[in-house]
Amino acid sequence: MGWGTFLSEFTQSPPLPIKVQGMVVADFDGDGKKEIALIDERSLRIYRWEENQFKLLKRIEGSRVDRYLAVDAADLDKDGKAEIYVTSLPETAYQGDEDKMSSYVVAFKDGEYKVAASGVNWFLRVVDWPGKGKVLLGQGKGVGKGFEGPIYEMSWDGKRVKEGRKIEGPKFSSVYGIAPFLKKESLYFAYIDSDLRLKVADAKGNFVWKSNSYYASDISYQTSYLMTHPGAEGGDEFSFVNVRVVVQGDEIVVVRNISPIANIFKRQKAFSGGEIQGLSWGGATFQERWKTREISGYVADFSIEDLGEAGGKVLMVAVNLPKESVFSTASRSAVMVSRIQ
Repeated sequence: MGWGTFLSEFTQSPPLPIKVQGMVVADFDGDGKKEIALIDERSLRIYRWEENQFKLLKRIEGSRVDRYLAVDAADLDKDGKAEIYVTSLPETAYQGDEDKMSSYVVAFKDGEYKVAASGVNWFLRVVDWPGKGKVLLGQGKGVGKGFEGPIYEMSWDGKRVKEGRKIEGPKFSSVYGIAPFLKKESLYFAYIDSDLRLKVADAKGNFVWKSNSYYASDISYQTSYLMTHPGAEGGDEFSFVNVRVVVQGDEIVVVRNISPIANIFKRQKAFSGGEIQGLSWGGATFQERWKTREISGYVADFSIEDLGEAGGKVLMVAVNLPKESVFSTASRSAVMVSRIQ
């Protein structure tokens, strides 16, 4: 059974003066209440929602060359507090020989949020794996390239992120946009491929289905020097971080951002709005079960949370709001919330 199909109207938080790259919601400090972590291009902010406003609990700044790409959370060491996993890459990495990542882990220890591990050389993503719960996946980066190599199940022992078993299945283009799910006790993978189509493959990697719609992102990083005369390959100097895909049962929930210029240009992505879709797997194809109204701006991330008796089940959406005018340069974002019934 999925999450239900009736959504209330969205309520919107006061605007935040940042461009959101990602959002994750979890109990980070073990107090039984959920906090919200947001990343922009170079900082992590941890908030608590109190009295109809965000209360900033901690802000962690990256270096001036860092580019934050994704944020996730899971309690992998089972201490009752979810760790925060931030995927980060120096913008200048493609210019050097090492081409290393700068991802890191934040944990709540001794009454405060601390960077528990830094210099983690992996792209990281947490997924819900049938029969296992939350699993941290990792993928490496090639020199002068984007995502490269197999995807591994990772572990966290409180000090280090460690590489584990290799994930079997289709040849994924990226660790982002992957969601394993079960249908009649058989494992399948929903994933966004390099052509930005949502696809399904079985556990052996056999292709099953492909969407007509595109599921695009504007979060990217540079992998090589720009071509002076790009030609047909123009834009291959960038890799894009796919939007989040979440699964419960045989239903998936995914962001679909809407572009007035479609996907004509590899280097440039422009989005007028976005929506959250609930898709149900019938065995041969995904069918739309529900979707939100179109949200103005760019939908950066989302989370579905059970807030208990106080709040019930809600859909939380992080959105970068449209510019106030063509002359405006300031970034504005908000978190929108809809109750699921």
